[in-house]
Amino acid sequence: MARVDMLQVIYKSAVSQISLSPKNWMNYLEFAAGIYKYSFDNSLLIYAQNPTATMLAPLPLWNQIGRYVKKGKRVSPFAIFSWGVLC
Repeated sequence: MARVDMLQVIYKSAVSQISLSPKNWMNYLEFAAGIYKYSFDNSLLIYAQNPTATMLAPLPLWNQIGRYVKKGKRVSPFAIFSWGVLC
């Protein structure tokens, strides 16, 4: 499955999940408030993959600040959306 297709599946599933109940929506909003620099689309993708995430950064930045990702750890797909278009 192509990365774009995978992101679309994750996104659609997340939209369905957070719109099931007011509690799900509030849980998402609380999460999004903690990562407010990201767009709705990107924060939703992050939430769908790891609802406990508090920071997102590229690997070189983690290494630069003395944090190291364990070998073999899964990378969360992430996209940059601009005016509704996947870039």
